[in-house]
Amino acid sequence: MKKYYCIEKNCKNLISYNTFRYGKKLCASCAQKKRFKNPKNHPFYNKHHSKKSKEKIKNSDWHQNLNEKNNPRFIDGKSIIQHYCINCENKITWEAIRCGQCASRIRMLGKKGILSHNWKGGISTLGELIRQLDEYKIWKNKVRNPYICKKCGSKWLIEAHHLKPFAQILQEFLQYYNQFSIIEDKETLVRLSLSWSEFWDIDNGEALCNSCHNETKKFKNN
Repeated sequence: MKKYYCIEKNCKNLISYNTFRYGKKLCASCAQKKRFKNPKNHPFYNKHHSKKSKEKIKNSDWHQNLNEKNNPRFIDGKSIIQHYCINCENKITWEAIRCGQCASRIRMLGKKGILSHNWKGGISTLGELIRQLDEYKIWKNKVRNPYICKKCGSKWLIEAHHLKPFAQILQEFLQYYNQFSIIEDKETLVRLSLSWSEFWDIDNGEALCNSCHNETKKFKNN
C-alpha cells in the first residue's frame, strides 16, 4: 500500500491520503508551526473597523452603558451595588442568591425525610433518629476530646463509649413516656429526647479506640 509523507524538509512523518491529495501535504506539527510562525497568516491580520462601524459602536446603547459617566452603578470606577445572601447576608456575586454554606445547608435539608430519594416509609428506629441529632454529634465530640483512648492511650479511631448503655437509657425514656407510641409518635419522642438529660450526660461517656471499644461487653448496646 502506498504511503504518503510530509513535504516539509527534514520531516518524515506519515500523512493521510486526503491530506496529501486535498490538503496542504503537511503533518499536524508542521502545519501548526507554519501557521503561527508568521502572524500574517492569521485571517484577521491587519484588519480594522471602518469609521462608520466605529461610530455605530460609540452611539450604541451597549457602549453607553459601559461608560462610567452614564452608568449609575459606578462611582469613581467602583460598583456601588452589593449583593448579599438572602439567609445570612454575606457578600456574594451578582449571579448567586445564597452563599455556598447556606445553599449546601438548604440542599441537604431538602433531601431529608419524605423528600429524600431513599425514603422507605419511615423505617428508621427511634434510637437511630436520636443518634442522627446534632446534639448527639456534639456529645460524641465532647466525650472523645482530646482523642486519646483511656485504656491503651492510642490516638487512632477514637470512639465514644457509653458507661451506662444507650439501650438502657432509651428503655427508661420510653417507660417514662409510655403514653406515646414508638411508631406513630416517633417525631414527638425525638423532640422530647432533647430534654432527657441522660442522653447528653458527658460523664456517662469515655473515649476508647476501636479495638478497646469492641472488647467491651456493652458494645452491641452502645
